[in-house]
Amino acid sequence: MSYEEFANKPSGTASTAVNATTQIDDPAQGVQDEFELRAGDALLDGVVSGMACTISTTNIAVAAGRAYVGGKRYSGGTNVSFVGKSADDYYVYIDSADDDTPYKAKTTAPTSGELLLCTVTWNGTDTLSALNDNVKVLGIVDASIYVDVPGTLTTGVKAVRPVPRDLWIEGVEIICVANGTTSGAVTVDVHLGADGAKGDSIFTTQGNRPTVAHDTADYTIGVSGEPDGDRKPDAGEHLVVEIDAVDGGAVADTLGVLIKARLR
Repeated sequence: MSYEEFANKPSGTASTAVNATTQIDDPAQGVQDEFELRAGDALLDGVVSGMACTISTTNIAVAAGRAYVGGKRYSGGTNVSFVGKSADDYYVYIDSADDDTPYKAKTTAPTSGELLLCTVTWNGTDTLSALNDNVKVLGIVDASIYVDVPGTLTTGVKAVRPVPRDLWIEGVEIICVANGTTSGAVTVDVHLGADGAKGDSIFTTQGNRPTVAHDTADYTIGVSGEPDGDRKPDAGEHLVVEIDAVDGGAVADTLGVLIKARLR
């Protein structure tokens, strides 16, 4: 049918007793499911507010807040226990497929339907350390920034964009019409600065910057690693895209840059 109604929409007949399950409970669940379906179609998975992660003896305490994963709303205010887990580095995340115990930890990166809250190291017995709350996925509305650099690419070429609203940067992707010849690669850096200054790289680890090698097929997308500098631009700041390196033949051509960002 061309018109979809929410599941279990109630209907009644005059002089017929109300059935609590089919006319109250089931329709209420149908409305809940409809809201989650629509939110899941329209919004990105992310934290809207709160949800700060801290170490509490053998637990990661997740503060109260608001987050959406798969259209479902989560409110934090809970703990993730590490008792019984093996020593390793862990991702603490929300699993939208588990409505009973959605707050979890695992040693592999969260995937679709899972929202990263923090990373932490566990010694296998009684100590959590190296908590990184900066990796928390913030924002549910896309606000990505696009930059084009036409023509033959040269190192040091820059493009600058003002930041209109508070953002969270998910990562950076690049693509070239021609990746070049001979040797080397096209590598791009992004700096975040306050008004009046260039600022610092959002990639403290240089190896996390997006790159495409000269011998990679043209029109291939290069995806950055985790931005491990300041990845939270504020309104009134600016982003500087800078070409760090080009191919050994210096003929790489026409660069497109996608700064994947969200409103926060």
